[in-house]
Amino acid sequence: GGAIDGKVIGLPPAEAPYESKRTTHLEEKRRIGERAAALVKPGHTIVIDSGTTGIQLAEALPDFDVTVVTNDFGVLSALAPKHNINIVALGGELRRKSMSFYGGLTVDALDALHVDLLFLGVDGFDLERGITTHFEPEAMLNRKMVENAGAVIAITDGSKFGKVCLHRIIAV
Repeated sequence: GGAIDGKVIGLPPAEAPYESKRTTHLEEKRRIGERAAALVKPGHTIVIDSGTTGIQLAEALPDFDVTVVTNDFGVLSALAPKHNINIVALGGELRRKSMSFYGGLTVDALDALHVDLLFLGVDGFDLERGITTHFEPEAMLNRKMVENAGAVIAITDGSKFGKVCLHRIIAV
């Protein structure tokens, strides 16, 4: 916290524990996942970013000819039984707090890829300060995902609107 020009500044919101995120706003996340899955067409190559809403998208995605790139352990698990989906896992260091992979290896793996759609999970969505996250390596990876995507679709529940985290991914 602190103050700038007499205005009190609060601390950025803390990152919730992973198990808590899996069950919080679950019905809203399921609806978001279903709507997002409806945007995917056979033949698309997509990225499903890490996060519990991304897992709901993976569960809702039909088992058809699509390539999914992801750095999320839960997304991989949800897609594994779907034999018509080609899965590309982005390796790197496992961050257990989010059950997803990050680091230089993960960013480097994206250099050779171009995807049609990026479904971007976010921790904060503010019209003035942009799309943000708690974890700097996640922001770096997300910026690379945005750079390599034909279109970016933020998938987030309403609890993230108006929140600003420390690391900006992109402006809105």
